[in-house]
Amino acid sequence: MPRNNHWSEERWNRLLEQWCIDFGPKAAAKIIQCSIVAIGGERITIPSIKDIERRERDRRVCAFFCGDYRESSVRFGISISTARRIIMKQRMIDRSKEEDDNSP
Repeated sequence: MPRNNHWSEERWNRLLEQWCIDFGPKAAAKIIQCSIVAIGGERITIPSIKDIERRERDRRVCAFFCGDYRESSVRFGISISTARRIIMKQRMIDRSKEEDDNSP
């Protein structure tokens, strides 16, 4: 199912109502005002909880990697191919950063 990247007025109203419940009406209004000042007119992407959890898992897989994909897969409850993909992706990012740092 494609994601709808356009928030309806109804969704904004539900968010505002929730902020009013959680923080009180004055704080909710201040949050909205500060958000508009800081990012008004911009497009932003707010990651899902799953995306944040996946990034943290990937960071931990890389941090604890000791050269054994199988050990990483068991430790983090992922397949060997997923462990390999995570490590290889990070290595590509690291190489790219090194190349950028060494550019004149």
